[in-house]
Amino acid sequence: MNPQIYIEPELRKYMRQLTDDEHSLLEASIVAEGVRDPLVVWRRNGQRVLLDGHHRYEIAQRYGVAFDLKEVDLPDLAAAKRWVIRNQLGRRNLTPAEVSYYRGQEYLEEKRPVGANQYTERVSQNETPTAEAIASRYGVGRATIHRDAQFAQALDRVADIAGDEVRRAVLSREAKLSKEDVLRLDKQAARAPEAVKQVVGAVLAGEAETVKEALREQSRQQKRKQLTSAELPDGKFALIYADPPWQYDFAEDEDRAIENHYPTMPLAELEVLPVADLAAEDCLLWLWTTSPKLREAMRLIEAWGFEYKTSLVWVKDKIGMGYYARQQHELLLVAKRGNPPAPAPEDRPPSVISAPRTAHSAKPEEVYSILERLYPEVAKVELFARSRRPGWAAWGNQVPS
Repeated sequence: MNPQIYIEPELRKYMRQLTDDEHSLLEASIVAEGVRDPLVVWRRNGQRVLLDGHHRYEIAQRYGVAFDLKEVDLPDLAAAKRWVIRNQLGRRNLTPAEVSYYRGQEYLEEKRPVGANQYTERVSQNETPTAEAIASRYGVGRATIHRDAQFAQALDRVADIAGDEVRRAVLSREAKLSKEDVLRLDKQAARAPEAVKQVVGAVLAGEAETVKEALREQSRQQKRKQLTSAELPDGKFALIYADPPWQYDFAEDEDRAIENHYPTMPLAELEVLPVADLAAEDCLLWLWTTSPKLREAMRLIEAWGFEYKTSLVWVKDKIGMGYYARQQHELLLVAKRGNPPAPAPEDRPPSVISAPRTAHSAKPEEVYSILERLYPEVAKVELFARSRRPGWAAWGNQVPS
């Protein structure tokens, strides 16, 4: 009968996890030839604590295969951790992520406080607990060891939140999570651990290509929820001015995607907003859109209970992106409900507004002046507003309270 062995959780997390293919090959080898190499253990309080061979131990126990033991003499758990970490670094088939992780863990363990006798002994053996010593051992720079330590700490924190499968996913060759992903998740870990768990789950399940994409989608959903739950202003309004957060299907460069600047909404969500409840019996809607979204804008006008009448064009001083033509203009559509009065001929503005482009998605200030001059006495509301303007009601998740 094989001796009983204890696997210490504090050591287990430092032991390299095999990929499915590696595990299958090892299993076949043990079943056919037995356990060729002894398992390494450390005696602590009468228990045999496993230091090396956890996969061999698990397979041998399952199939009833005998194995030999090799005992090492270590003073404490900290020394056992260092032994396990260095043993992992001695393997030939480590991934770059594994090398970083174990080098970082070695440095972190070396930095832990030690007794005077242990410190003196380690100094005499040229094992000073410094980044330089670790860097020299592996032929890298001190900065590399510090980066490795940052990564190792981050991965353990994320694994504590999202489960040990994360550590295996990051370190294995089949990883769906990169070192950069881990550092990105670590920034979220302290303030939103549940969000980190959801993001990791989405990536590992293939529901998101990258952590960056999953985090962005999570942020979009939260901001959409804030927007759709914002309380609409009281009263009825004869003028509604709106700049909807149109959702685009593509972005030529993900780093320039509109979602990086504000949360967008699909047409279906925009259509069900209770804008009709805000409109007076006779009401005008002034609605911003772009050329690619013109058809959706017409549908939105009808969904909100209005009838399209005309449009204005804002010509910008700078050219933007575009698939068929690089865009340098936006459209301001005018629609009506009921029979609001038209402006007097002498007050009607030209249909072209020439104004510089300023902050992302910000519209020309002079449009407010045009509307206030055309309709000085009526109740006005701005939807998806970013600020408050005297004489106007405002609705949106970016409106200051």
